Amino acid sequence: MSQKAVSEVVGVLMVIAIITATAGMLYVLSYPILNNSEENVKFRKAYFEMLELKEKIENVRFSLEPNATYTARLIGVSLSFENSPNITINGTQYVVSSIKFLGNGWSVYYENGAIIERRGAWSKILQYPNIHYDSGSDTLTMPVIIFVGNKSVGGEGQVTINLAITNVTKLEMSNCDIEVSSSNIDAWKEFFDDIGLPISPPSGNTISFSVSRLSSTIYEVSVR
Repeated sequence: MSQKAVSEVVGVLMVIAIITATAGMLYVLSYPILNNSEENVKFRKAYFEMLELKEKIENVRFSLEPNATYTARLIGVSLSFENSPNITINGTQYVVSSIKFLGNGWSVYYENGAIIERRGAWSKILQYPNIHYDSGSDTLTMPVIIFVGNKSVGGEGQVTINLAITNVTKLEMSNCDIEVSSSNIDAWKEFFDDIGLPISPPSGNTISFSVSRLSSTIYEVSVR
């Protein structure tokens, strides 16, 4: 082989090595961006899944469907139930429970009608619950949605949840003391501020407040 041919082969190998090294460096540098983009896609999918699940729960709560079935198709995301939040009304505690989609560095919760995004210590309500406050009469209208039954359903892949209403109780109370405890209490505090209900800063994971009148309906939704 001539010296010229050897030089050409060496030159080609050097170009390939440079291209390979550059491509590797670009991949390493861009991996956090690509990974973040992938997680954002998973987050958006989980959010829309939660919107569908919320609609199913609302249909059951308002008796539009006596029974509802929801199937989540989860890729790189898990679904679970948690025994939080707790709502205490004049000393009576209701373990409301929440549904959580968990991704890498983020979570999406369904809590008492609200859809909440959580990233680290930061949380925000993305979809408001059907809770209203009339400052003129100091009246809070707040449904309480409790999950009962097999709250161990969940996992990854395809998860099917069957929902049905099992009990409905109406509450009309005067001079009512209320406590809400949740791992997403900052989001709840911000929500109550937004609807005009004055509340002191949280104590740990709990906010406490009083209203002159509470109008509430307790919905017990069976999960299996």
